[in-house]
Amino acid sequence: MKQVSYCSKWSRRKKRILEEWPDSRALTAHKAGELYTVLIGSPQQPECFLEVHLKLGYVGVEFLDSQLRVETNYQFVKSDNGKLFLKTAISRSFDKNTAEIMQAEKYYFSPSGSVRIELDDRVKDIVESAEKDIDVTHNWEDIPEFGHYVSISQRERDFAH
Repeated sequence: MKQVSYCSKWSRRKKRILEEWPDSRALTAHKAGELYTVLIGSPQQPECFLEVHLKLGYVGVEFLDSQLRVETNYQFVKSDNGKLFLKTAISRSFDKNTAEIMQAEKYYFSPSGSVRIELDDRVKDIVESAEKDIDVTHNWEDIPEFGHYVSISQRERDFAH
């Protein structure tokens, strides 16, 4: 099982925890539906972090590369059925030595089964978009119980078909 720790926020700019929290403080925030951040992996070099704000019906999952840049992120929103729906997925490739984004693929999903895909390739100077109907069965997640983030923090998802 991977290490799980909590904090008030992960600073994307500073690439570190802003305020580490004990489990008890994060549990209090979870029960109240208030915002808290979950780190999966080492607190200094996490694989990903989750921003959980149940009162707003939102869970964001951001996967970090070895340089702590946000390589992939997922945005889940609570639906009328009480589950979370993966609404947005963004995948980025960076310049080898900088934080400059070289390519980004963005997916915007609808619970009805449509997806808008946008590709921005700065190397080839291409910007494209397309819409299609897909099976969004894999876009649904249960609201995570406190301490149980394995399912929602899956990096590999079958959402492009």
